[in-house]
Amino acid sequence: MGIANRLFEHTGTAGFHVNVTQKIAKLLTSDSAAKIITDLAEWEVHRPPAGDILDAIRLQVRYKLSFRDAMIVNSANRLGCDILWSEDFNSGQWYDRVRAFDPFAERN
Repeated sequence: MGIANRLFEHTGTAGFHVNVTQKIAKLLTSDSAAKIITDLAEWEVHRPPAGDILDAIRLQVRYKLSFRDAMIVNSANRLGCDILWSEDFNSGQWYDRVRAFDPFAERN
């Protein structure tokens, strides 16, 4: 996946920090997590236009997602992402053109 196709949900940075410093088998230090978050802050933030709301509703119904998760999937699809890294989705499942993987799972 190229740099142009990187997407990171801005509210996900807090969840990322909690997971990597408190919940995974090999914990990162807060300094290490902060360096990663600094890099993530440079990634593109998708600001969805009004039509994306309707597309997210379609995804919500089709895949039985929360509206928030449907908006994330829709943004990933809009930006041409191939992979969506999140522990909030079924690892390995396709959502239209994007496939979700759990970065904290033993195997993906």
